[in-house]
This record gives sequence, C-alpha cells and structure tokens, in this order.
Amino acid sequence: MPDESSDDNVVSLKSYEQGMVSILSVYKRPATVDLETERDTCLGAIYENGDDVTYVKKTTVDGNSAYIIGSSYYYQGDEGEQEYVVFIEGDYAYDILFTTDDLSLIQDDIDTIIYSFRVD
Repeated sequence: MPDESSDDNVVSLKSYEQGMVSILSVYKRPATVDLETERDTCLGAIYENGDDVTYVKKTTVDGNSAYIIGSSYYYQGDEGEQEYVVFIEGDYAYDILFTTDDLSLIQDDIDTIIYSFRVD
C-alpha cells in the first residue's frame, strides 16, 4: 500500500509458503555518494539495528559494480535473514532487499533475480 512504503521503494513483493514469509523490496533514490559509501551506509544501518553482518561480497548487477551484504535480523521478536544488494546506475542508487526466515531455501531465486535485474 502506498501509505505503508517510503517514496524510494519502487518494488515490494511478499510471498507466503508453508509458514515462511519472503519479502523482496527495491529502493531507488538519487545517488549522492560513491558505491563504497553506499555499502558503508548499509553496513552502518545493519549494525545500528543490532543485527549481525554475515558476509559482504562484491559482484555485478546490470553491468554495474555492486555489493551483496548478508545479515541476520531481529525485529519485534522475529528472527530471520536478509540479503542487501547495493549498486549505482547513472544518477541513482539502488538497494535490493531480500528478507526471509532462511536465505538458503530461496538462494537460487535470489541469485536469479540479482543477475537478471535490469534498470530501465
């Protein structure tokens, strides 16, 4: 619902299967810093929330350098895992966020989305 999302959230999908909730969100906003600063900002937000970073990997999304950041999260008594993908295309910074109970169960789908993602 528009009143439940931020202005920079351009995609928000939820999937429910066998009690597991998976969420995909894509955020777009003007790029005001370089990619490494975007990565560091994302890492800072994860730590500020009290979550744990489990990995940081460099990759490519739609021909652009990108970072994949894995984290565990604790939110209102729930625990799960998240994978953030941050990259810059032209004048915009993008964050792709995957949230689920267990990333390993949907990792193939996540990888397919990341490596087929295109910016128009």
